Amino acid sequence: EKAKVHGVKDLHRKAQNMGGRPLVVGETGIPFGLHHGKSFKTNNFRAEEQCMDGVLVALEVQFTSSTIWNYCPNNSNAHGDNWN
Repeated sequence: EKAKVHGVKDLHRKAQNMGGRPLVVGETGIPFGLHHGKSFKTNNFRAEEQCMDGVLVALEVQFTSSTIWNYCPNNSNAHGDNWN
């Protein structure tokens, strides 16, 4: 988690070098196929939850604005979100 916070701090430093313009991280999120898709077989998405929490905490502690990847309600383990 410290590495993620450090990465966000680095983004802030770079933004300051651009004249202090507001910083918005475009799209952020995590892949939901961690550990070779194990979660889809066990229906236990704890690893993905922890990973996403780490990303959001790193952004929040630095007061960084961001957008999150969209999650489609018709998503399924068999077919994904029919988007990508």
